[in-house]
Amino acid sequence: MANNSINALTLVVSWILSTVTTLIILAIIYSVRRCRRAAKKKRRLSGQPLTRIESMKSERSGVTSISNNNDFGSSIHKPQGQTSRQISMESDVSRMDPAHSRRRRDDVLKWCNMHNLPEKVADCLRDAGFVTYEMLDTLRVEDIGNLNLPSTGLQCLLRKTLEQIQQKQIQKERINSSSSNTSSQPNLRYPNRLDSSSSVMNVPPAGVRKGGGRKRSMEGMQVIMDNSPSHSTTQKSRRNSKPVRRTSDPHGFKGMLSDQGLHEISTELGREWLHLASLLKVKSSKQEQIRMDHPNNTQLQIFEMLKHWRNTSNGRKEQLKGLLHHSLNMLDGKCLDYSHSPIPVHKIRAKWYQCAVAHKEWSSIRDKNQLKSSQNL
Repeated sequence: MANNSINALTLVVSWILSTVTTLIILAIIYSVRRCRRAAKKKRRLSGQPLTRIESMKSERSGVTSISNNNDFGSSIHKPQGQTSRQISMESDVSRMDPAHSRRRRDDVLKWCNMHNLPEKVADCLRDAGFVTYEMLDTLRVEDIGNLNLPSTGLQCLLRKTLEQIQQKQIQKERINSSSSNTSSQPNLRYPNRLDSSSSVMNVPPAGVRKGGGRKRSMEGMQVIMDNSPSHSTTQKSRRNSKPVRRTSDPHGFKGMLSDQGLHEISTELGREWLHLASLLKVKSSKQEQIRMDHPNNTQLQIFEMLKHWRNTSNGRKEQLKGLLHHSLNMLDGKCLDYSHSPIPVHKIRAKWYQCAVAHKEWSSIRDKNQLKSSQNL
């Protein structure tokens, strides 16, 4: 019985001793690893260079450390959008799968080949911890001093490449900002096409082409500003009126009578303009509409009538002869009675004379109507 108890006690003591020894060994290992980590962290913060083994470990774990530079200091770069847990998981995957670390190294080679950089630059970037595209995007010109490039030529080449990349990024940001500013304008189909008065120009939508001509759709167009003084035509009146083709003249006169010329003529005529409108074959309905639109402005009534005649009949130099002929006949008292006109007749004659000379039609009209020169007027 005594021998059995001694053997049992011996087993218990040996088990206790083995357990204590194991715990002591584990504690020593843990303390050594903790001291190494503290020393590594201290070297990183102080800017001392890491050993080759430590740099390889940091490369596997996805933590980039840039050191060995007194000018720019040292910093630890981590991939954007990743936590420490994700980085540790990535390091575990890289240890288990060698192909994963090989692919990350291939990213650096692809980036260098894309920018025509030698393999030595790729090795230096890999040693510094720039092993993925996300890390390479964060590389700046200021970080070149932190890389252990073997020559100044490689430094200049890498600096030039990074400057070109930064310029391209700045250009893209400017283009994106300008496009966002133009697209922010509301209720404009063509936001870039604005005239000097900030009014919408006559920019029709895409027209439908049939045959050899153009067919412009007026749908969706806003108010079209006309070149006449303080006058605008709406979409309905613009669609109802006939199109007018404007041609240039070698003497500086556009084939059509200008709005300014019609405005000057309207200021010289009297209130009895309906007879002139009938002679110019302006419909009575249009005459009544003009009178209703401008009941208290005779000058504007005459201007609108002359403008309607010009737009509907394509009034040119040839038809100007008829206009002047009828007007001169009216001045002679054959058609109109200017007894109620607020402007003297001789002023009206002189104005018509100026208009005729401007269009080089006075000589033929003077022979037909037997008028004297402007000096005798």
